[in-house]
Amino acid sequence: MRKLISAALFAVLGATAAHASPVNLITNGSFENYTGTLNSSGWAHLGAAAIDGWTGDPNVEIQTQPTLGITPQDGLAYVELDTSLNASLSQTVTLDAGRYEFSFYYRPRVNNPGGDNNDLRYTALGTGVMAGGLIQGAPNPDFPINEWVQVAMDFAVGADNTDVTFSFFALGASGRGDGERCGNCGALVDNVRLAPVPLPAGIVLLLSAVGGFAALRRRA
Repeated sequence: MRKLISAALFAVLGATAAHASPVNLITNGSFENYTGTLNSSGWAHLGAAAIDGWTGDPNVEIQTQPTLGITPQDGLAYVELDTSLNASLSQTVTLDAGRYEFSFYYRPRVNNPGGDNNDLRYTALGTGVMAGGLIQGAPNPDFPINEWVQVAMDFAVGADNTDVTFSFFALGASGRGDGERCGNCGALVDNVRLAPVPLPAGIVLLLSAVGGFAALRRRA
């Protein structure tokens, strides 16, 4: 009987995909809450701690729809990390043991095929946690010009009360490039999300059944 239960559990694990919870553990993931005044074009370089929940280094640029006619993916604002220089943006979240999905929307600003002025690195780092990725050479078929594209990754946390820092780093070239009006502009980010990945309902029911069977065996 124990072998049959194990086989059934693995069958459910293999056949059922986990879906991330709608809960967002990131604070101010769409950058709507910030301190500062935007200029008439709808943007501003803000201080390192001007965006609620986030830290920028050395600063961060908030933009809204009037800037180049770019509509935010979510809400009223987004950030640009490669402006007059390469900037980074970080937020630390304390997580319990489990599996999580981290996602965000990315958009290249300038259309310079083969250029590197839209490059972006993203990371999730903490004790026992080391995940991340690199967006390079956009615009390209995966990240077309004038489109927001969602990027997602999942990772595991091994212990409760683990501080995990989520960061974005612009890697674009400085200065103007190949005739582009703004060769050092790019790496737009919006709608950052972090959610636990729950066990599929089928596994929860099966585990409950296994627990009940074990209790019956103990009584026998």
